[in-house]
Amino acid sequence: MTCAAREYGEYVFPIARLPGGQQFDRKGIAMSAKDLLGRTLLAAMMSGVLGLTMTLPSLATPADDGAKKTAALLDSSGYHYTKLTPKIWSIDFTGKSLPKFKVLVVGDELDVIFVIIADHDKYTFSPELAKKLLAFDSSMDRVKVGINDTGDLFVRVDVTSRTMDEADFKANVEQVAAASDEVYGGIQPLLSKSPFH
Repeated sequence: MTCAAREYGEYVFPIARLPGGQQFDRKGIAMSAKDLLGRTLLAAMMSGVLGLTMTLPSLATPADDGAKKTAALLDSSGYHYTKLTPKIWSIDFTGKSLPKFKVLVVGDELDVIFVIIADHDKYTFSPELAKKLLAFDSSMDRVKVGINDTGDLFVRVDVTSRTMDEADFKANVEQVAAASDEVYGGIQPLLSKSPFH
């Protein structure tokens, strides 16, 4: 009788084999061909899973792909932009009501293109301001107008980078820029100070 052990990761399957070819497991119970095949398949699956989990961390994430695609769209767009971080860029704009402002682009699985039209310390919240912002939010196509978690007033659009091409990208940037200028012009009398000095 010979005894061997097959190792698959941390699992060891001891097998005893009689000279006639009959196999026994470690408890001395005779194994049928079906049992042996089952154990072999289980060991192979566990090896495959172990191999797959070791390679997954090295694969690029969808967020990384989104940032790369956004960077490529910015490069081909013709905009003069500044890279602030590996996933955030700013594009300078000049408006009629909002003299100079930056459209920020956050490249991710879901791109966010936005403008902060007034910092939280540049205005006093009032029902009149809230009513104006709600009216703008309701009347604008594609863009959101609102107040973020820190109290800043924003105009933004959220788009899936996976489906966006250069024409969509430029249309979204232009829409956010135009809407920001329009909203700022509509709420400017309600702001305590100019948001950009």
